[in-house]
Amino acid sequence: MKALISSNAQFVGSGYGVQTDLMARLLMQHGHLVVVAGFFGHHGPPMNIGGVITLPSSFAEWNNDSLKADVECERPDVTVILADAWVINPEMMEAIRPVFWVPVDHKPVPPMVREHLFAVRHVWSMSKFGNAELIKAGLRPTYVPHGVDTDVFRPIDRAAARKAWDIPEDTFFAMCVGANKGWPSRKSLDRILKAWGAFVYKHPKSILYMHTLPNEASGIDLERVAKFYGVPKASLRFPDLYRMRRNEYSADVMNGLYNAADVFVLPSAGEGFGVPVIEAQAAGCPVIVSDATAQTELCGSGWLVPVNQMDDMMMTLQYAEQANVRPSAILKCLVAAHKRMGEDGPRAAARKFALDYDYRVVWDKYMG
Repeated sequence: MKALISSNAQFVGSGYGVQTDLMARLLMQHGHLVVVAGFFGHHGPPMNIGGVITLPSSFAEWNNDSLKADVECERPDVTVILADAWVINPEMMEAIRPVFWVPVDHKPVPPMVREHLFAVRHVWSMSKFGNAELIKAGLRPTYVPHGVDTDVFRPIDRAAARKAWDIPEDTFFAMCVGANKGWPSRKSLDRILKAWGAFVYKHPKSILYMHTLPNEASGIDLERVAKFYGVPKASLRFPDLYRMRRNEYSADVMNGLYNAADVFVLPSAGEGFGVPVIEAQAAGCPVIVSDATAQTELCGSGWLVPVNQMDDMMMTLQYAEQANVRPSAILKCLVAAHKRMGEDGPRAAARKFALDYDYRVVWDKYMG
């Protein structure tokens, strides 16, 4: 079989890029031909990367001007699109009839997402939450979760991991991973900082590492937000921007950070899946996530930030709702995590839970 995958290129370190890489590897291992039409990450001529043909991004976003031509040229037996459904031209989808691996990060399914999906051959939902909402919307999806490589994201020597990142033994170390895009922040980055300002006031031996761009043009100025909420500079860290631009924060590097952390914090307004949440738990790090959308089912060890369906939900421009997470609720979870700092039980439970999301398990159980 020949498969064409349209998503972020497989060497892009985003959640979608990771899934493209893992799926391509599995397809190749099972004897299939793979072409990646990366709508982000590669410009220039087609490349052969480990046997996978990688086509360049087009001039229009999400390859809306070229994917149909790519399909006609490559003649795949199946085309899989991994992206937000509402951004893809529905007429093109009707012409190529793809399998669409779709995130649902609102409740209910937004009208544009629902309308666009009726043009595809089949729908894969990446979360149980999304699967249920798609069924309510009149679609017939198949649940196929995202996966992680649990040979890469795994427990290692914690003392060595903390030493590598200059984290003192008696310091509470929290971290988050999430793109700094949009206002309000879908990853709740501003609310994390508000909660952190209150938390670190009572727990000064604490450090928050935010793996994101602090001054992204399409996001918010996190350094100004931190200053507004009284977060001491010594208690907040960001990645080295030069290293990030060079893509030096590899999976192994991130695994070291997850191992060094006492808790991973990402109480998003809405998630279609949330790969870093599983990566963190695969490394043995418990999590703090919102009790909303896909995050509820991905909290195997840690704390769910409660979301009141009447008071804490807000309508977005997609005419559906996401959570407006309360900083006070995040703060309570941080305090609870601090009380269990250094305990082995939550870390062992996190690792055990994440093993069900190993990409080979996902293949055998849902794809193979």
